[in-house]
Amino acid sequence: MRLYAFLLVVVFPLCLSAQSLPPLFGSDWTPGEVLLNTGDTLGGTLRFDLDNNLAQVLLPDQTVKTYAARQLRWLRARDPETHAWRWYYPLPYALRNGYKVPVFFEMLAEGTVSLLGRERVITSQGPYINGPFVSYRLVYDFFFGFANGRIRPFNGTRRELERLLPDPSGQLREFVAKAGLRYDNHDDLIRIVNQYNYLNSRK
Repeated sequence: MRLYAFLLVVVFPLCLSAQSLPPLFGSDWTPGEVLLNTGDTLGGTLRFDLDNNLAQVLLPDQTVKTYAARQLRWLRARDPETHAWRWYYPLPYALRNGYKVPVFFEMLAEGTVSLLGRERVITSQGPYINGPFVSYRLVYDFFFGFANGRIRPFNGTRRELERLLPDPSGQLREFVAKAGLRYDNHDDLIRIVNQYNYLNSRK
């Protein structure tokens, strides 16, 4: 009886928490390739770590090569769910300590202004009958990349978007309103940035 109580109170909640942990894309081996700064392309199977900005390539002889972001021009990996290629570029950015280092960004929309993204898992705690219950959620951090090399984080609000992407004509806001788009939604934001680039190409 005591063992049952232990499993119910301690082990079962932990299992629920573990099962709710969503995998980050790229943390498991997936088809892909990298372009090295030397100009060589390595393909086959790879995985990468956005926290540490590292990529690993599994070679045909089953050896694993590890590369820092500063050693690569880009990497691409095939999403097993959509079967689409997802492209990542190492771009100089100050994630910590104010020092710019090459950081992997996913290219979500490319143009005069590029939409960049980085996935991460956030942890939250909720009430549970026998203690706090930990849950996990996959979120995107969005950034805008500009032609002059600047990268600016985007907080997902209309005010911030209009500050970073000025639109005196109001055409972009009208487009968003008519289509019912959200500024903090992954797919909607791609459409918004593509429309912004389209409007600017007509000027």
